[in-house]
Amino acid sequence: MGNTWGEIRTVFGEEFRRTTRRIAFRVMTLAVPVILLVLLIAVPLVRDLTSDGEEGEGEAEAGRIGLFDLSGELLTEEATEEGIRVFPDLEAGVTALVADDIESFFVIPHDYVESGRVEWLRTGSAVTAGFFAEEDTRRIQSWLREALVGGALLAEVKTRFVSPADFESIVVGEEGSTKEGAKEVELLSVSYIFAVMLMMAILTGSGYLLQSVAEEKENRMIEVLLTSVSPLRLMVGKVLALGSVGLLQVIVWAVSIGIMGPRILENFPNLGELTF
Repeated sequence: MGNTWGEIRTVFGEEFRRTTRRIAFRVMTLAVPVILLVLLIAVPLVRDLTSDGEEGEGEAEAGRIGLFDLSGELLTEEATEEGIRVFPDLEAGVTALVADDIESFFVIPHDYVESGRVEWLRTGSAVTAGFFAEEDTRRIQSWLREALVGGALLAEVKTRFVSPADFESIVVGEEGSTKEGAKEVELLSVSYIFAVMLMMAILTGSGYLLQSVAEEKENRMIEVLLTSVSPLRLMVGKVLALGSVGLLQVIVWAVSIGIMGPRILENFPNLGELTF
């Protein structure tokens, strides 16, 4: 028995050293920490540049939507505060649109209250415009809601009228227990991440095993080994060694994600509370 474990230990040590010295193993093992390190450095820089750009372009962004009210009933001084540039006539708005001073130009017709129809003028094709429709139309819809209610509602009620709800997902179990949907997504996300990591480690370890056996068979090393070690002990040592190599990869990946992952997620407000 002592000789058996000694042979397995010898095969284990040699196979472990051979595998960990492979360039492919080192690249695969260090790929995740390096990628996370790059994200840890790059994400805050990109976020800072984006925020600086938004602050510097605040005035230009405020006037990216144009408006001309033919009805004469909805336009108020609050329109400019909503980031909407008001034009005195249709020609001025079209001129600004063609000159790229604004990106969208909305015209409220005389019969808007009865028909609800609003003309949306934009340069480029209709297909391209569809990709950018959501933000501009949403801002005009919010402004129209506020303009329609006017001073009939209290300030806090008017705010809730413009933005009716902020939905919070709650999952109800079979026994009536409840839990937040965000927590469920969080748990599933972490489970999927570690499942993918485990699958990658298994596939990588089995690939190393196949490569090792192929090399030993090609250079006839396997014949020399079988004269000193039984096939069962040889395979046990190889499987244990490559299993340990796969486990080592998972540990390196998990520790890297656990250390750098939360710091990266801090840059995203909606994901900053994700825990591992």
